[in-house]
Amino acid sequence: MREFYQVDVDLIGIPDMKADGEIIVLASEILKAFGAFDGDFTIRINSRALLNAATEALGYSADESKEYLRLLDRKAKVAPEEFETARGPFRKDGKDALELIEQGGNVTVADQKAKLDGLIAAFAARGMNNVSFDASIVRGFDYYTGTVFEIYDTDPENPRALFGGGRYDNLLSLFGGDSIPAMGFAMGDVTLLDFLTTHGYAPKASSAPLVFLGTPSQSDIPAAQEFATTLREEGGLSVLVNVMDKKLGDQVQEAVKRGIPYFIAYGESEVANGMMKLKSLNESSEKEMSAAEVVIELQRTRK
Repeated sequence: MREFYQVDVDLIGIPDMKADGEIIVLASEILKAFGAFDGDFTIRINSRALLNAATEALGYSADESKEYLRLLDRKAKVAPEEFETARGPFRKDGKDALELIEQGGNVTVADQKAKLDGLIAAFAARGMNNVSFDASIVRGFDYYTGTVFEIYDTDPENPRALFGGGRYDNLLSLFGGDSIPAMGFAMGDVTLLDFLTTHGYAPKASSAPLVFLGTPSQSDIPAAQEFATTLREEGGLSVLVNVMDKKLGDQVQEAVKRGIPYFIAYGESEVANGMMKLKSLNESSEKEMSAAEVVIELQRTRK
């Protein structure tokens, strides 16, 4: 796990919360493209604008606000009693920012909460019923300015956040120029694979060639290699040619051992009449066909 791959998706230049919605829908659709259903994951959203409104309403200093948001970000990772103790110093007039959001009582906070409720309602209208408000979703980076979200696995075998993101309207200006509104997320291969494996959606990948070209004799190897070139160049197929002095039966066994699904014995008779038998090792069946038909059939099975 010292190295991983990550995909980043961003929508630049649109300040409207509709852009937030599109990005979150896209994050959901990526998981569904792998076969997942709404019940397999939950999307928890919050707003840094809402959190900032709450901390400002309670008179938090800039340093207090940062400390409080860091505390909220750790809420799910510490024991409830530890969190209760840590939030104590942040209570003003009996409330901390989280309680102010939950209980209401401030116009600015209520306005920001209404905007977020509208976004959640828009998801429900699109049939997404696994989106919920979670005031403790912070995302640890200070550059977030608006909507933030995290996607969680619902399976108790993998109870963790998979990925998330949010709005960062001021970040790009740090590298020069004007502020540009932006919303995006990033997801990594490790957490994605954990999710897919837990739910049984992980695709079965294989590096094995698609077809094994068997050679009845050593003298047949050059012709088999030439035919393999045809399959690779015309069909875009992955081919392994036997170059060992083995009986055809042993070559078939080697193909099975390697996980290669198709076998063709390619010798003098195949060269002479242009017909060959394509053997499906998974189904224990074979079809006689021409070289052109072999290309079409193997391309079809690969889709």
